[in-house]
Amino acid sequence: MADSPTACDRLMSRLCCLASAAPWGFGLGRALVCLAVALISMAVQAEPRTVRVGIYENPPKIQAGPQGQPSGILGDLLAEVARQEQWTLVPVGCDWEECLRLLETGAIDLLPDVAYNEERAKRFDFHRIPALPSWSLLYRRPDVTLQSVLDLNHKRVAVLDGSVQQSHLAGMLSSFGLDAELLPAKTFEEAFAMVVSGQADAVAANSYSGDLAASDYGLESSAVVFQPSKLFYATGKGQGADLLAAIDALLEAWQADADSFYFQTLARWGQQGTQTRVPVAFWWGLAAVVGLLVLAVGFVALLRREVARQTRALRESEERLRLALAAASQGLYDLDLQTGQAQVSPEYATMLGFDPKTFTLTFTRWLEYLHPDDRPLVKCVFDDYVAGRRADYRVEFRQRTHDGRWKWVLSMGKIQSRDADGRPLRMLGTHTDIDATKVAQAALQELNASLESRVAARTAELTAANQELDSFVYAVSHDLRAPLRAMMGFSGLLEEDLGPGLPPAAKGHLDHIVQAGRKMSALIEGLLMLSRSARDALQLHRVDVSALARARLAELAAAEPARSVAVTVEDGLVFQGDERLLASVVDNLLDNAWKYTGHTSQASIRVQACEEPGYRGFSVIDNGAGFDMAHSMRLFKAFQRLHRQDEFPGIGIGLATVQRVVQRHGGHVTATAEPGKGAVFSVWLPVVMPTSSD
Repeated sequence: MADSPTACDRLMSRLCCLASAAPWGFGLGRALVCLAVALISMAVQAEPRTVRVGIYENPPKIQAGPQGQPSGILGDLLAEVARQEQWTLVPVGCDWEECLRLLETGAIDLLPDVAYNEERAKRFDFHRIPALPSWSLLYRRPDVTLQSVLDLNHKRVAVLDGSVQQSHLAGMLSSFGLDAELLPAKTFEEAFAMVVSGQADAVAANSYSGDLAASDYGLESSAVVFQPSKLFYATGKGQGADLLAAIDALLEAWQADADSFYFQTLARWGQQGTQTRVPVAFWWGLAAVVGLLVLAVGFVALLRREVARQTRALRESEERLRLALAAASQGLYDLDLQTGQAQVSPEYATMLGFDPKTFTLTFTRWLEYLHPDDRPLVKCVFDDYVAGRRADYRVEFRQRTHDGRWKWVLSMGKIQSRDADGRPLRMLGTHTDIDATKVAQAALQELNASLESRVAARTAELTAANQELDSFVYAVSHDLRAPLRAMMGFSGLLEEDLGPGLPPAAKGHLDHIVQAGRKMSALIEGLLMLSRSARDALQLHRVDVSALARARLAELAAAEPARSVAVTVEDGLVFQGDERLLASVVDNLLDNAWKYTGHTSQASIRVQACEEPGYRGFSVIDNGAGFDMAHSMRLFKAFQRLHRQDEFPGIGIGLATVQRVVQRHGGHVTATAEPGKGAVFSVWLPVVMPTSSD
């Protein structure tokens, strides 16, 4: 998108034109003026305008982004204005009441998401073109009934302190003579939480943020819709006229172009962008409906005998109002169920590519516009809803446009009954263009299918590579055994034949060769064990880990009779698995516990059960050397050790083998420790073992 001229650019251009056109007798004067203008332009452009912006949390309209910059619908629009006007935005976080105070005192320059009213117009300045249309609703818990304004009697309603919803509801409750309590909250999150916790019965909120928060908090929108308004960016009184002028200029250009950044932003935040300017006639009609609503309620208060009839009419009016507001940027229809004639809004005709002035519709003709494959479903849903066999009317279908294309449409509606018998007379509803959504869904499905095939292919490649690598390791380790045995055998012969006669230096070299050979032999054995743990097929049987642990601890104690270690093994540690591989897990964990308690005066080792949802397992607990958890990511990597060789000898294969065996059983291994206070290694095996050996 090409950058638009900034306010500074436009001003400088205008001044230069005036200077050139001035009827001066001396060219020097014009040159001096242009030079001054150029210097001013350079100075202004060298120091971009810094704009302090108040940011409070009211998603999806305004919120703080990852770096604190303005985000949300109004935040993204402001960021684009700042980019084109070369402003530097400085976000200032605040709650709603604090934001208004900072704007009034001049501590911030600009505040998004301010609804216009006469009281605020005395304190702040607003631009001319609304940034967003707005209306408010009451959101309730599922167990609270709110079908009309009258249901607010003896209810508690949470409201944002200082908001227009608070003042509007207070006036409305007073005019209706209703006894309801308004509970102020500092933030919308606090207000919604009050309803969830039972401190309030409902919460008043703008429809943009309210619909989003209601789904998060498990609340439902009620039929009580009120306070239609328009949202602006505001500045302090008499301040920031240039900011408002720049915003107005870009809003006017954007809202005239359906492909502009404005409508792209609305779509990105999940809002319909086909029409954001609500027609003036709509607001007059809305005012008329609200006026009739007040008269109807007053009439109910005076004539108690007609409460039932007037209440039903009031609820129908509120439902019509809610549908009209929801349809501000959608196609609205009003279907006479007796005659089949339908009245539609101009947006509906425009959506299908027809001229709104000549477009007429009947139910039968409307069905003919539907895709043949979708027509039976739509007719079935419609008939079931009218007959009372369905609780609501909501259906998606393809509809033919004026140029013969098929467009995906979402249709919703509600029946209105106005005669004494309660027969369905008319149906009000909306048609929403969801063509772009369907295209995106199809693309996403295609992408997912492609990703699944690529993942499967990549998994097969990795599996083959791992199998090939394991085979290579096994082959290399096996082939190294023969020369290693020869080296160790000849070293033994040298030591046996020449040992007493060897010089001390030569004797030391021979000892180093023997030690290196033993370490090499241990490494080969470890590699073979690691390879076998991944290569051999699992043979699942009932494995008594308690018996395996007691046997290994007895072997360790027999090998070092001088050591005194307190050991405890819990009975009944029985699992489903490969006995040979699980035995290697037990051996490696107990060998480590025995080794790392070697410098502990009162050493202890415990083997006990552990359990978490979906998993059972066992833990090996010791009070030995432990380790620093900051290095725990190296624990299960081959040849990685957390202690020096002279402290505790080893090759770093055991825990890598443990992890690979446990993962092949569908489980996982965890470790916690503290230096000098021991370690806990836990093996978690799934309650339901995998049937495959992979």
